[in-house]
Amino acid sequence: MKKLSRYFGLVMILLVLAIYFGFNAQIINAGSAPIKIKVNGKDFNQNEDTVIIDGRTFIPVRKFTELLGSQVSWDSKTREVMVIKGNTMIKFLIDSKMVYYNSEKLYMDAKAQIIDGRTYAPVRFVAEAFRHKVGWDKETRTVLIDEVPGYVVKEGDTLQLISETFGVSIDDLKKWNQLSSDVISVDTKIFFEPISFNSVDKLRTKAVVEYSDDELEWLAKIIYAEARDEPYEGLVAVGAVVINRVKNPWFPNTIYDVIFQQSQFTPAKTGLIYNIKPDEASYRAAEEALLGVDPVDGALFFNNPKISTSSFFKNKKPLIKIGNHNFYR
Repeated sequence: MKKLSRYFGLVMILLVLAIYFGFNAQIINAGSAPIKIKVNGKDFNQNEDTVIIDGRTFIPVRKFTELLGSQVSWDSKTREVMVIKGNTMIKFLIDSKMVYYNSEKLYMDAKAQIIDGRTYAPVRFVAEAFRHKVGWDKETRTVLIDEVPGYVVKEGDTLQLISETFGVSIDDLKKWNQLSSDVISVDTKIFFEPISFNSVDKLRTKAVVEYSDDELEWLAKIIYAEARDEPYEGLVAVGAVVINRVKNPWFPNTIYDVIFQQSQFTPAKTGLIYNIKPDEASYRAAEEALLGVDPVDGALFFNNPKISTSSFFKNKKPLIKIGNHNFYR
């Protein structure tokens, strides 16, 4: 009996070690030569600052952006990191590809995440967001990050003078440098090209179903109406049910028609949906659902068993429960 107990104990230890090292093999580069980073010719990182996740290099957001002179703040309630430098504001959402660049929503090619208490994001996106180009030295396994050339404003310069000197319109200069007026300060760096993101997923090209701007709004509305008091995963789950129906031949093939199909969603049936103003989390959940995020494994229905009176769910076994909702296929 003791031998049997030792055997099972050894098996459990090996299983835990396998899970641990299997997980970390996904995150940490197992190669003997670590990835190095140079910023404007200077070494940026110690080995522990570079993390490899699914073949992409991640760096700590705070350390890199503060090196460039940015101010960084952390909101523990919303789990967001805000970085401000001059006229540029970037907001990273933990465990999400979505990022706010000033007033624009973009999608990184990988999620921002917390590792050992620090926020990490893909190095290419972070660098490009602050007007740095990214290169790769294969021989030394070094990521090369260099600032895009620009013009430093001197005493007596005006936007009009810079426009005429460099042959770039004032409108373009203001747009590309996030300038709200023609007034510029000495030592401000002016750039002559828009920021180019090579590491951004475009929502519309990556979406798993076609949609219009109005349908994105309707999707956010139904998510908010059905799940505003649920955890964030529950918001994405409701959005996923709508998307799963659009993809299923037994349901209408557009987001609008799925939401307004007769007697399917109570807020649409009662007209409540018309007065709904979705919050930011609902829009974010709608966009993740459009990208194919599906925490309910293809579910087509959901209900709150505490308040549901429908006999439809009586003999159905839920696939998963998230918050107060059960989800069914």
